[in-house]
Formats: sequence, structure tokens, C-alpha cells
Amino acid sequence: MLPGTELTVRGGLQINRARLVFGGDGGIVVDGGSLFLEESSVSGAAYGIMLLSGELRADKSVIEKCDTGIFIGNLKEVKVYPGEGGLELKDCVRGGVIPEGFEQKSLFKVTSSGEGGLLEFSAVPSIEKVPIPGPDNYRSEER
Repeated sequence: MLPGTELTVRGGLQINRARLVFGGDGGIVVDGGSLFLEESSVSGAAYGIMLLSGELRADKSVIEKCDTGIFIGNLKEVKVYPGEGGLELKDCVRGGVIPEGFEQKSLFKVTSSGEGGLLEFSAVPSIEKVPIPGPDNYRSEER
């Protein structure tokens, strides 16, 4: 995909046996919709999946070579459902950013992430303090 591409899901999107390659920024944003990944991969994005509100179902899928593999927003507004093969976060700078108290960490298999696995944040009074990936956090051209 071209640089700056962001795929926003507000309805429903099912991705089966596909490879989505981003140009170093952007990613998939689920904002009130439902995303189902099956035997698919997302790579080269600032954030593989940003789940602000809505649902994520993943089975035998991989998010790789992204700055942040997965970002999960407000616990009250998101649902994550496992498939038998789950979701692997592979070779990302940061495996994921998840809210403190997210009980489904075992759904994600984190391998070879630069800053380590899943970074938890506690409830914050304003969205500005949540570590959402943005232009200042895009990966360098070295990858």
C-alpha cells in the first residue's frame, strides 16, 4: 500500500489468506466495527491493528515488522476473540500496547519484538496520555 494508507473499519471486514503490506506508516484501525483475520498477515505499518472500539477475531494470523503490533483501547469498548491459531506479533519494535487489566494477553504470541512484549498502560484521564502510535513513533527507513 502507499505510504500514509490507513484502513479504517467501522462496519465489518473479513480478511482471509491475504497479506497486507503497508508503506511504513498507517495500519488498520477498528473504530466501532468488526475485524476478522484468518490465515493472514499485516506488515510494515506504524501499528498493525489499532482496536479503539469494536471486535477483533484472529485465527492463524501474523502482524509483523510494524512499530506497534497491536494497540487496544478502552477495555469497556473492545472485544477480542481467539481462534485456535491465535495472533502472532512478530519482529515488531513494540509487540503491543494494551490497557492494564486486559485479561486475554495469552491470545497474543509475541516473538522477537524490539522493546519486549506487551506494554500495559493504566487508566488515564485523557487520550493525550495514552501511548498511541503516531508520526513521531514511525519506524526509521532502516527496516
